[in-house]
Amino acid sequence: MYCHKINNLSAVFILGLFLLPVLLNAQEATDTAEADTGKALPVSSAVWRSVVLPGWGQIYQERLAQGAVFSFGTLGFYFNALNYLNQYNKYGRPEDKSKFRAYVSLGILFHIGNIIDAADAGLRLKPKGWQGELLGDKPLKSPWGAVLRSAIIPGWGQVYTENYVKAAAYFAVNAFMVYRIHTANVNYWKTKEIKYKEDRTRFAWYFGVAYLITLADAYASAYLYKFDEALEMAFTPVLTPEQIAVTLYVRF
Repeated sequence: MYCHKINNLSAVFILGLFLLPVLLNAQEATDTAEADTGKALPVSSAVWRSVVLPGWGQIYQERLAQGAVFSFGTLGFYFNALNYLNQYNKYGRPEDKSKFRAYVSLGILFHIGNIIDAADAGLRLKPKGWQGELLGDKPLKSPWGAVLRSAIIPGWGQVYTENYVKAAAYFAVNAFMVYRIHTANVNYWKTKEIKYKEDRTRFAWYFGVAYLITLADAYASAYLYKFDEALEMAFTPVLTPEQIAVTLYVRF
């Protein structure tokens, strides 16, 4: 019964991770439109993003290095805390409970620091976010911003570039690989059978490849965002006594 509850909670958590960026993408698009006018991004928008998901506020402000540190740092602490909580619930070891408390404390500390950093940057630096142009040197969407989003939650970069079908596909593939790695790891430690260790290694490689493809696609999607709206091509036949040809017209 306990394992069943844990699996249900894990499924809800994974589904929530995917749905959260989708549900809030419209709001982010609205705020980005404000940034295109040259105004500083609203501080409140950066703060609530950092509350919901560590590092999101910094990514929204296009401060990608800070976003990566806060996101992976905070989520890493929370993940370790959950792992030790699970160990404590299984074996009841006091040291696991102590480690759980330590990692939760570090996670909360990083989480609060990430909120303060987003607010401070909004007030002091007044970032304007990504200032891309349809026909300019900078694409409409931030390429490395898309990569970082998909690095945190596979498929989020595709949501950012409004490729929702690909976002769902990449998320599903990556989540499936993680599930298989987790299942093989649990079975290996239960039985010590080599086949489960080999399964764990194989699916870890599959996950690595799928993860890198997800990041590469997010980068390319950001560069090609609305490219079809900027480029129009037309083929016109040329028929004269001297030649028969086709003329290609390209309009930007």
